[in-house]
Amino acid sequence: MRYSLILVCMIGLIHFCNAQSYYFSSSAGNDISGDGSINNPWQTIDKINSLVLGAGDTVYLKKGDIFPGEIVLMSNEDGSSGVPIVFTGYGSGNNPVISGVETLSSGWNTYAPVSGAYQINTSQKVKQLIVNGVPIESAKYPDSGFLTVDAMYPGNIGFYDAALAGIGFNPTGYPICNRTSLWTWETRKVNTYDGGSQYILFDSAPQLDSFPSYGYYFYNHLSLLSAPGEWFSDTLTQTVYYYPSNSSTPASQTIEGSVYNYGIKGTLNNSYIKILGLDFHGQYLAAIDFGDAG
Repeated sequence: MRYSLILVCMIGLIHFCNAQSYYFSSSAGNDISGDGSINNPWQTIDKINSLVLGAGDTVYLKKGDIFPGEIVLMSNEDGSSGVPIVFTGYGSGNNPVISGVETLSSGWNTYAPVSGAYQINTSQKVKQLIVNGVPIESAKYPDSGFLTVDAMYPGNIGFYDAALAGIGFNPTGYPICNRTSLWTWETRKVNTYDGGSQYILFDSAPQLDSFPSYGYYFYNHLSLLSAPGEWFSDTLTQTVYYYPSNSSTPASQTIEGSVYNYGIKGTLNNSYIKILGLDFHGQYLAAIDFGDAG
């Protein structure tokens, strides 16, 4: 028993002795000429992701700085009991911010097909548009509310609705969101549309059965951009389209596009990770996620 205790203590001491401190400053660091010290910090999250962190290592982000990107922990990056991997801030001022957005403050042009709408090319694929700090709704039909199912198609692979005869467009290939229970909405794509017979078929059956009188709407397609307050992202061309409300212009607003899913992303295999004194902004799905092994 005494030898086991000594071995455990020695292992802990080895981890402690090998622990590293890495300093980062987005405003004053440099990934090439820096060495990760407090006086010569590195700069970017890309550099963080190039490290292989272990028990006792600490990543320090400079307070007052904003770090765009997503910290990704590999499955072999683990702390240990009492000797975690730590992410925190250093210096004085506001907490460092891990940002999931691309700022879209300039470069907007009018989008001629829709009066009052604008477009902008982005450096990354935008997953959510945030205007004055508020996520806004993707282009959809109908512009407000939803349509309702009249009857289900055999096998629950689609539905009938008399309103489909008068929507004025062919939604084949469009994303559709339909209610499938009192508490769930499911998204699919329209595989078949028949305005004459007034039905649509999904590209795959929903997990739950839908029922007559349940709601649905079409969304996230450029042709649906028709109402103030809507937007659409063409991820192939990396172009964002936006229709401001109240006759405003993008120049008069603070506009950001969520481009990263997470601030810190790990797996179920990571353990003993400590995060303190950091702020997160604009991530599409979550600030921190260790929810899966993929």
